[in-house]
Amino acid sequence: MRAHGVSCGYLRDAEQRPSGREMFEPIAARSPGLRIRVFQGNADVNTPAHFVRELEAWNAAQGHLDLAVRYYDGAHGGSPAIRHELAELLRGLVPPDRPR
Repeated sequence: MRAHGVSCGYLRDAEQRPSGREMFEPIAARSPGLRIRVFQGNADVNTPAHFVRELEAWNAAQGHLDLAVRYYDGAHGGSPAIRHELAELLRGLVPPDRPR
């Protein structure tokens, strides 16, 4: 199995940025009902699932976003099945009369 890691510089930079929920608060205030889809690995060490669960709880209480989360077994890179599901979602965003 091939392992992946992140650099110390990446971690220092990430530590200084707001959490996901803090980033979504102004979005929800400006665009209530905004449709957001999240694919989250239960074993993702780069973006732990507990942050997404906190975002879901905040949104349920006061966020007003159209938020749907798809949890899957696995890490940050997903699985072939989840990558296929995401690709289908993205294909659905492109109008059928527009070249792909």
